[in-house]
Amino acid sequence: MDAKFAVSGHAKSQYGPKEWSVKPSWNEVFSIIAPHLLEQPSDGVVKSKLVAELFKRSGKPGFNPEIDDDIFQTIKIQLMAHGLIIVQYLKTTQGGMALFWSLTKKGAQAMLSLRTVRSQ
Repeated sequence: MDAKFAVSGHAKSQYGPKEWSVKPSWNEVFSIIAPHLLEQPSDGVVKSKLVAELFKRSGKPGFNPEIDDDIFQTIKIQLMAHGLIIVQYLKTTQGGMALFWSLTKKGAQAMLSLRTVRSQ
């Protein structure tokens, strides 16, 4: 999962929309969202946390960053294909239905491997 994947989007600025892009590895993408998945967040929460961090890493000025939904769906499917996450359509606390993300056993192990601070 060291391969890089281009993620681009746009953010608002005082001068109008500005384009931004980053090229993180799949490990970096997973490492960004994995700790949040312990809370089994909704699809929208995962997207907003991921986009906010990727935008920050782009170093571009602006606010309210967004990415195309197709890019987000590719990220989701890639992480599912690697067996790191499960995405389920479940009942919300308000009685509606929504997609929720969680880690698989393999995903939890990968998260620990990627995010553990190693002593020197």
